[in-house]
Amino acid sequence: MQGNKVVAAALIILVIFAVGVVLQQAKPVLFPFFLAIFLSFILSPILDFLTRMKIPRAVSILFILITSFFIIYLLGLLFYSSGKTFASEFPKYGQKISSILTSIQEQLKFTFPKWETVDWFGQLDINKIGGFLLSSLGPFFSFIANLFLVFIFIVFILAGRGN
Repeated sequence: MQGNKVVAAALIILVIFAVGVVLQQAKPVLFPFFLAIFLSFILSPILDFLTRMKIPRAVSILFILITSFFIIYLLGLLFYSSGKTFASEFPKYGQKISSILTSIQEQLKFTFPKWETVDWFGQLDINKIGGFLLSSLGPFFSFIANLFLVFIFIVFILAGRGN
C-alpha cells in the first residue's frame, strides 16, 4: 500500500510537469486565444446590438473588427507619441537632475567623482546597426502576428456564437 502511494505521488508530479511543459510550448497560440476569448466577451454586446438593428452578422463582425483595429491603432499612436515626447524631453530632465545633484553637492560640501564624457558617435559601429534593427524589429513583428491571431480567433468566436 505504501508503495502505491509513492507511485501515485510520483505520477502526479510527472503529470503536473508534463502539463507545464505542454502549456509552455503552446503559449504562442494559447495567449492570443485566451485574449480573444476575453475580448469576445467585451465585443459580444456590440454584436448583439448590431444584430438587433437588423445588420447582417458578417457585416457586424467586420464592423467590430475594423473598429477594434482602429482603437488599437489609436492606442498605439498614443503610446508612440508619448514615448517620442518623453525621449525629446529627456535631456531637460537630465539637466534638472544634474542641477539638483549640484545643489545637493554644494549644500553638503560633498564631491562627486568626475565622470568622463563619452564620444558616442566615435564608438558607434555602423556594421552593428543592421543587426540591432533586425533584433529590435523581432518583438514588433511578434506583436503584429499575435494581434493577427487574436483577430482571427475573435472572428471565429463571434461567428460561432449563438450556433
